[in-house]
Amino acid sequence: MFNGKRFLITQPMIRGFNGSTLVALELATTLQKLGAKVRVYTCDFSAPASAYFKKAGIQVDSISDRPNYKLSDFDYVWVHSQILPTSLVEELTNVRNKKRPAFIFLHMSG
Repeated sequence: MFNGKRFLITQPMIRGFNGSTLVALELATTLQKLGAKVRVYTCDFSAPASAYFKKAGIQVDSISDRPNYKLSDFDYVWVHSQILPTSLVEELTNVRNKKRPAFIFLHMSG
């Protein structure tokens, strides 16, 4: 079902071990095991949590990498805490009748 599907998971910060960081790590790891191609986008990628993403072989891009993602790069975009790369926001504001990935929004606040 997920084999060959392309996912982008966004996460505001990957540095400590809060709930959404663990969800992002577990989700990315599980999707990769199921054959999906996974990338993670974050504003802050630092220790100690970054080591776990690296160990799992998860491709992580930070805002400082200035990734130039396109909507067509992904089948699904899983969004934590409403963080989206600028390139996707700009493309979404100009898109008409284009195939778009499915967006999944998750906000883990109580």
